[in-house]
Amino acid sequence: MLKNKFIVIAVFLLFVFSLLVGGEIPFFIFYFIMSIIIISFISAVIYRYAINAKLNLNEGALYTGDEIEISYNIYNGGFFSIPYVEIKNLFERELTNLSPKPSIYSIEPKKTITKRVKITVKRRGLYELGEIKISVMDSLGIFKLSKTIKQTTSLLVYPSYRKLESFHVLAGLYSGELFTHYKKAEDRNRSYGARSYVLGDPVKSIHWKLSAKKDSLMTKEFESRSNTSVLIIIDSLSSKFKYDYDFHIEDSQVEISSSIIDFCLSHEIETALFFENNSKGKFISGKNIIDLNYFIDELAMYRPTGILSLSDNIDINFENFYKYSTIIFITNSLNKDDSKEILTLKMKGINPIIIYITDLENKAVDHDYSYLEILKLQSISIYELDYNSDFVKEMEAHYDERF
Repeated sequence: MLKNKFIVIAVFLLFVFSLLVGGEIPFFIFYFIMSIIIISFISAVIYRYAINAKLNLNEGALYTGDEIEISYNIYNGGFFSIPYVEIKNLFERELTNLSPKPSIYSIEPKKTITKRVKITVKRRGLYELGEIKISVMDSLGIFKLSKTIKQTTSLLVYPSYRKLESFHVLAGLYSGELFTHYKKAEDRNRSYGARSYVLGDPVKSIHWKLSAKKDSLMTKEFESRSNTSVLIIIDSLSSKFKYDYDFHIEDSQVEISSSIIDFCLSHEIETALFFENNSKGKFISGKNIIDLNYFIDELAMYRPTGILSLSDNIDINFENFYKYSTIIFITNSLNKDDSKEILTLKMKGINPIIIYITDLENKAVDHDYSYLEILKLQSISIYELDYNSDFVKEMEAHYDERF
């Protein structure tokens, strides 16, 4: 690529001038300038052919917000020094959504320059990082030629999640269910009250926040049920995400669901996750913390590209949905059909919980709170969480309000 297009005009005018004036000197000047241009172009082509680059990536588990160091080697395999080499690491733009400034070098023949970049990964997902754009210029800066080095290098970034100290999960109310007095079957996530501490009570059962308020030790009391299980449904209907600024709602769905899954599996509660991706339902289940990676792998790739409503998804996956005692619906918008389906779940003995995500600062959705109010009147547990809020603090506060 010609760096300065004015040169073309200048050469053309010089050629016309030589034809009109004639004589050896004008043509000598014309041919001399043309030879310089040709030599500059040939040198730029040689530089472009000689230059190469290789991306180096340390593999390992990487989560949203982590810092990663990526290095790349630029090698001059030719016999001439390259006066101008411009590097654009396209992978940095992929990981951070920012356009980095190009790096400029001068490289001696048969020499390698190593460049290291530290990047804070902004979002989860699978990233193809195998592209580095290299541009070279001749000594006079007349021509600038570019090429893109491609490698098969990918990086999977897992979603971040936070530890929940408490979350209210209920057992089911199916016919034939029995309360049990065995401590192993005690549902330690369904606390129905609190009482004064008695010598011999487990330390784990002490309600520390309530104890601080009462200025005396208080113990949580738990119902003994043996069929506690949780299904998390992520509302992935694409039409609800048209105005999701910078993926705020989408990423909040993933972070909140990951935190709940971690809490449930840590307490050995049977847990499942469902969302729709590219018109296909994704269903993952597990029973203890070693299964967490299965969930995280799928959530890393989550995109709200669904086409079916909550009602449609439940109808299609009827057998999977109705065997869980608690169903958590994570959404950013409730409509009439969603509300009807949630009420139906409650009528069938299932404990529905709604986690309602907003992004009020960016007005990501025109929220209609009327359906939330209707569901609240039916004693359905609802968490209203904004993107900018501390969702862990709010969810734990919601839990404490029950005492």
